[in-house]
Amino acid sequence: MIVGDGDGVVVIPRTLADEVAADGTEQELLETFIHERIAAGAKLPGTYPPDVATRADYEA
Repeated sequence: MIVGDGDGVVVIPRTLADEVAADGTEQELLETFIHERIAAGAKLPGTYPPDVATRADYEA
């Protein structure tokens, strides 16, 4: 599988496609959560990369 966006292109072996898609979806959700927190005034350290408290808030 070949996937591309504005940042580049990657080749994903067919045997890993489902796992990569699931991980990618989860990463997008986490990044959206982080972006919203920062836009609402959260400080960058601890929010990105997410520390234990930010992860716990995300999972809740």
